[in-house]
Amino acid sequence: MPFEIGPLAAVLVFSAIFLFGSDVLIPESIRRHRRKVLSFGAGVTIAYVFVHLLPELEAARAVLARNAARMALPFSELRVYLAALIGFMLFYGLEHLVAWTGKPAGTKRDSPHAGTVPEAGHGEESRPGRLIHVGGFLVYVWLAAYLAVRSLEEGTTRIVLYAVALGLHFLSLDFSFFREYGSWYKRSARYAFALAPLTGWVVGIFFGFSTFFTAALLGFLSGGIILNAIASELPKEKEGRILYFLAGGALYTALLIILS
Repeated sequence: MPFEIGPLAAVLVFSAIFLFGSDVLIPESIRRHRRKVLSFGAGVTIAYVFVHLLPELEAARAVLARNAARMALPFSELRVYLAALIGFMLFYGLEHLVAWTGKPAGTKRDSPHAGTVPEAGHGEESRPGRLIHVGGFLVYVWLAAYLAVRSLEEGTTRIVLYAVALGLHFLSLDFSFFREYGSWYKRSARYAFALAPLTGWVVGIFFGFSTFFTAALLGFLSGGIILNAIASELPKEKEGRILYFLAGGALYTALLIILS
């Protein structure tokens, strides 16, 4: 595939987010309002999902339907949405895996204070459960980077919108994993997450799946983003900052409409 600077820039942003985290990338003056930043980012991601990603998913459905019709495959009209459902259900299962193998019931993982990041207690999580949870999200980040190169859409505007929305999404994931696993994540898992986007980009440059399979992957990723944006980013009770969430959603929706 011809080299393009846009996807590489997006992938480097994704890697930097996991490598340095919000403690480095967000200035200290803003870091004191971390919850406001995360709520604003949640609004941006949700807006991207509903205003841009779902229409792209419909375009992917049309691609799948045309290819499936030629190959006489069943469920051609539903195939991309089935892939999205699989992604949604899989990541829903991963989130529940943390609850099943994690801390005892009634123990709070999250701090209600925006600037506080509690240390996860080592030994309180099942090691296999932790590795499955992290491994699933490594595939998720890898796939997001691969599709930055091999998306069904092209153009600089598309990759910029993708990088901003997914970058804010990954910033929230980085914070969630640090809050979940503490020093273990910062000491080792963080580097695997920083490497995943780069490997996704390399594979995307030198190897491309068929349009049929790429559309299915886009559906799978879309389902995962929808679940994770809701479960991990949507402001929860007093943790969220609803005005910042609404502002992020409204501003990014306006931007998407203007640029479309």
